Amino acid sequence: MQVGVTSQKTMRLLPALGKKATQKVAIADHDGILTCFGMKKGEAVPVFKTLPGQKIVRMDLGGAAGTSQEKIFVCSGSQVRGFTKKGKQFLTFEANLTESINAMHVSGSDLFVCASYIYNHYCDCKDQDYFLSGDKINDITCLSSEKLSRPVPVLACQDRVLRVLQGSKLAYDIEVPGPPSVLELYNKEGADEVIYGTTDGKIGLIQIDESSAATKWEIDNDKRKGGILCIDTFDIIGDGVQDVLVGRDDGTVEVYSVDGSGEAITFYFHNTFLGTQLEATYCKGEGHFKSDNISTISILSDVLSKEATKKKINLNISYDISEDSVSHTLRMIHPKLESQLLLARKVQLIDALKELQVHEGNADFLIPEYRSILDESADLLEEYKKQPAHLERLYGMITDLFIDKFKFKGQNVKSKVSSLLEILNNYDLNSLLDFFSEA
Repeated sequence: MQVGVTSQKTMRLLPALGKKATQKVAIADHDGILTCFGMKKGEAVPVFKTLPGQKIVRMDLGGAAGTSQEKIFVCSGSQVRGFTKKGKQFLTFEANLTESINAMHVSGSDLFVCASYIYNHYCDCKDQDYFLSGDKINDITCLSSEKLSRPVPVLACQDRVLRVLQGSKLAYDIEVPGPPSVLELYNKEGADEVIYGTTDGKIGLIQIDESSAATKWEIDNDKRKGGILCIDTFDIIGDGVQDVLVGRDDGTVEVYSVDGSGEAITFYFHNTFLGTQLEATYCKGEGHFKSDNISTISILSDVLSKEATKKKINLNISYDISEDSVSHTLRMIHPKLESQLLLARKVQLIDALKELQVHEGNADFLIPEYRSILDESADLLEEYKKQPAHLERLYGMITDLFIDKFKFKGQNVKSKVSSLLEILNNYDLNSLLDFFSEA
């Protein structure tokens, strides 16, 4: 499923009610389109799609207190719209701000929105509170729990400060180690703790009440990884403790366990481009990694060895490689590669077909396949422009897989890469499988 360019915090997983319920995802883009789809047998199934409109920059889920938070709220310009999980629009609210909304939080009948420097709170679409921030507001959340006598809005501001509000006034502020880019409640129900991420890649957890705050932990960014774009929490390992999921602007996705008991912890990762998977199990002094793609294991081995050498740590690595995984990965690559090769061939023909059309005055003499390419030329070029590097990326994956297969056997086959590229230039899956087997 393809959507337009998206902003931060414009994709949400809708709550799945019941064991057999289809998991649904809502995503909004800069074309103003809100798309909702479900996953069934590994395939994306459309639920609804709105018409294009003004650029959507934020999304949140909401609903009446104590009920499932499955209503979808999006903001465009200074307007907030609400949709049911089936796509029926039930709310259009104009905030009448002089600037566009860039951050939003929904809690029951309370709506909290921010423009660059302005914070507004509405209850049942009626003005409640207003605050002018001393620096740009990057994000907003609101705490609500039995420990608090009132909702506590928290603003993430560019000047390395979290501003905690009381009504229309500043209650107090909290200094953080970098410009905060994103806020997330650690526990969605009855939260009094906020996780923040910064543009320079730091993460922290702060416990907040109405008059004071306490930092529970901070994670620095010594390795200079990317800035934090998104944070969420989920009990991935099923131990009753929320794990922290972090997405960075360099494409890295990380999972942090807050549990420090020393028991084995398992994380699962899914390659969204190829569909391969990685299972990582950690316990004190050792780690076990399983993947259906041996190139993933090869990369992990290289990274771990490099880090261990740098830190002068003695590391013992052993492997158990399945030959079947290689053909499995090639078969997973096959439909993507076949699709990209077909697209590339069609695009290469467009200019020549246009010249023939001009020379002959029409395209009636062309076979149906070529006429179809001419008719779809604009769409084909647009699709090719959106993903120009996909073909090279797939070639790179196959080349790495070939080298890695034999690397684990202690053989260097880089001299045979040119023969592999010849096979790819005249691509046929069976020929490729035979080459891998016979090399």
